[in-house]
Amino acid sequence: MNNKAKGNMSDKRWTMNQQAQRGGYTVDNADSSEEIAFVARREHARLIASAPELVEALRACLALLEDDGTQGGRTWTIKSARAALAKAEGSKP
Repeated sequence: MNNKAKGNMSDKRWTMNQQAQRGGYTVDNADSSEEIAFVARREHARLIASAPELVEALRACLALLEDDGTQGGRTWTIKSARAALAKAEGSKP
């Protein structure tokens, strides 16, 4: 895997794009102004593209677990965790 780890996790949404001429996939930041990574395998690109959302979902899960027992954010936490995992796995949430 050839990875040009640029940018940072706060760039919120990353996208995956096939690059037929280069024989692989790029992961770009939200406005496609920066290439985050170039990889040969589609599943690697999906996982990298989902990284910011996975981090956000895991942070929410951690906050929920550390909560004092109220259930206010539980629905959103489950939805965001499912959506991030679906993106990583290449399926629909």
